[in-house]
Parts: sequence; C-alpha cells; structure tokens
Amino acid sequence: MNNVMIEVPVSINTFVKRLTLQDKIKLAEKLARETRRQRWEKLFSSIDKKAAKNPISQKEINQAVKETRKELYG
Repeated sequence: MNNVMIEVPVSINTFVKRLTLQDKIKLAEKLARETRRQRWEKLFSSIDKKAAKNPISQKEINQAVKETRKELYG
C-alpha cells in the first residue's frame, strides 16, 4: 500500500490521536470504503495510459495465453 502525506488540520489530528485503537481501525476502514471507487478509477486510468503507449494486438495476447497454458499444463 502506498503512503500518502497530506496536511491535516490540527483539530483532526488531535481528534484522531484521542481515539482508541479500535476506533482508529474503524475510521481507517470507513475511509478506505469511501475512497475505494476513486482508488480503482486511478488504477484503471494508469493502466489505460500504459496500454495506450504500448498497444498489444489480439494475436500477441493469444500467443501469450498459449505459451502460459503450455507452461502450466504441459
């Protein structure tokens, strides 16, 4: 997981420091749920940009699948 540094108002930092460990875990899980869509969209956007720079044909995909299946299943 990547760490992200942001400036947080002192009042929020103070509030979070006062939470119990269990409440901090609940808060982290809630924030993760609420930002899941944005994180997935960012990931997909990154993949799309890389794919646009290095396009792959269906023939190349089929060849890679064929080679992988051969390695896995003989």
